[in-house]
Amino acid sequence: MTRTIVLVCAFLMTCSALLAQDADTMSTAELRRALAEANARIAQLEKENAALRARLADQQQETQTLEQKVTELDAVRQTLEQEKQAEQARVRQQYFTRAFDANTNRTQATGKQTDMRVTRGSRANHMMQLSFSHAGQAASQPVASLSMRVEAFFAGGVYRRMDTVELEIDGKVAVCRVSDYSNRPRMTGGSNNKTRKDDEFFTITVPRELAERIGGAREVRLTMKRVRSELTREQIEMFAAAALMMSGE
Repeated sequence: MTRTIVLVCAFLMTCSALLAQDADTMSTAELRRALAEANARIAQLEKENAALRARLADQQQETQTLEQKVTELDAVRQTLEQEKQAEQARVRQQYFTRAFDANTNRTQATGKQTDMRVTRGSRANHMMQLSFSHAGQAASQPVASLSMRVEAFFAGGVYRRMDTVELEIDGKVAVCRVSDYSNRPRMTGGSNNKTRKDDEFFTITVPRELAERIGGAREVRLTMKRVRSELTREQIEMFAAAALMMSGE
């Protein structure tokens, strides 16, 4: 019995060894195939990796180029901003004077007086002047409106009881109110034939938004009762300068 058991165990051990040898042989073949596939896959991944590295290098070069362009554009923008500020300062100095009153803590900006181009309704000499004021030496908030003072010499009373003035800005009509009126008596003619031709003075209130529109317009006409006038290019530029100053720039 014992001998039989020993023989069976020996037989089983022999079979196990043979089976193990066959299994080892099969695993090696499979491993060789897997290794070949892995090597092929590694080669493919290395190729893809090389392509990705090349793309990354190109992208890094593009990024550096773009960053350089951004830097150049920033420099150009700063230069343009400085030129803009210098131009605005030049225009302000050309058209406006500023005076600060420490007693009232207010700054008065007064434009230069210019002749108006009257196209219909009067032979009187008309002049205009823009002005506005704000608290402090620098405006802490946008100024709501400016004053346009008109002086009409030898007008003869044509502007009495005028409440509004019509502005035509590039074909679009806006209405501004007359906030002040006064006159100065003046007599003309000989001793036996005198005619009263009063000088008249009135102020038109122009909101800041409307001043901006006037400053950006190609053509601006004013209707003051029966009298019509057209702003010159210089006067339009004065409105543009005033609008910039009123906005705090």
